[in-house]
Amino acid sequence: RRVLSYLEQVFVLVALVLALYVVYAAYCNWRAAAEVDGARYAFGAAEFQTARDHLNAALDYRPDDAYLLLFKGATLSLQESYSEAEKVLREALKRRGRGSDEAFAVALASVLLFRSGGASTEAEAHVAGVRGPDACVVRAALRILADDARGALEAVEAVERAGIPSQHGLLAYYLLASRVYAVNGRYREAVDFAMRLMTAVPKSGRDTPRASRGIYNWFAAQSVKALASALTDCAANQLY
Repeated sequence: RRVLSYLEQVFVLVALVLALYVVYAAYCNWRAAAEVDGARYAFGAAEFQTARDHLNAALDYRPDDAYLLLFKGATLSLQESYSEAEKVLREALKRRGRGSDEAFAVALASVLLFRSGGASTEAEAHVAGVRGPDACVVRAALRILADDARGALEAVEAVERAGIPSQHGLLAYYLLASRVYAVNGRYREAVDFAMRLMTAVPKSGRDTPRASRGIYNWFAAQSVKALASALTDCAANQLY
């Protein structure tokens, strides 16, 4: 039987190592995908700690995945763990690179907004060059928290010119717009956006997957509050 030469032995060893790596990578991707599916389901059901546990498990297999870090940061922010969320989202943005997807800039700006209570020049900087509709929603929130009613109105009016926001971004836009128009004394438009929010939120469990009901239930409760507030303002100003 022919003895393999040294180079052939090295080649076979390298081939085996690469084959093992491919098998391991496929295994990791499969395991990570299963954990991500679990995280998405838990997140939609507003079970944020469970979502976070799934994401931590997924990151064990794909520690450099910027999108997993983004997802984890969003989950932490909804748990009001803003300090940890900021750290995770900064890492996500670093791995993805500045000037990349709108979602990374918007997520970090949103967390900075909450941590600062509205006065965040860094949050402004992250969304300053981003033209997408979700970034416009964040800019409107920054302006309203800074008591800049006119600036908030300009940002809200820029949302529709920028395009249609993401699914949850659209609901956040309707909710924020109702408040911004009320602050600017445009009460009928405030009622209109509160009504849009109520219409956009699914009305029953049959209208939306079970995995999304927790988030939608929160928006449904906010829509009732927004409409009640807007109608109260209208009545106070004898508009209805």
